[in-house]
Amino acid sequence: MIRNIPMAYTQEALARVWPNNGTYDFFYLPCSANMQRNKMYAFINFTSHEAAMTFKAAWDSKRLPQYTIRKALSISYGDVQGRDKNLLRLRKKKQWRLKVHDCQPLVFENGKQITLEEAFEILNVEPEVWSL
Repeated sequence: MIRNIPMAYTQEALARVWPNNGTYDFFYLPCSANMQRNKMYAFINFTSHEAAMTFKAAWDSKRLPQYTIRKALSISYGDVQGRDKNLLRLRKKKQWRLKVHDCQPLVFENGKQITLEEAFEILNVEPEVWSL
């Protein structure tokens, strides 16, 4: 979990700052109800412990290059670990935000980005539950 992300950042902008070189398979920046700003935290599921520790060493207590705020980034372990468990948690909450493309997490399978619908199909979640 990454805290203190400036509200003006979008998930796409952060993905450019933190490119996925096979190091993560889930990246979610929740957005506010009016979808104009993020909630100042994000979840990234790394593909290895080493990738997580490298990211933490590079970004913990640092500031992002654009849209700075007073507080530095704070990186900690999330309550939920694993791409699939994060997806199931989002599905369980049935968040309306997931129907909005710009508010969906970035999901990867074998290093290739897939849609949220494809990710739920991999998990054998009924497609009619999530018509995106």
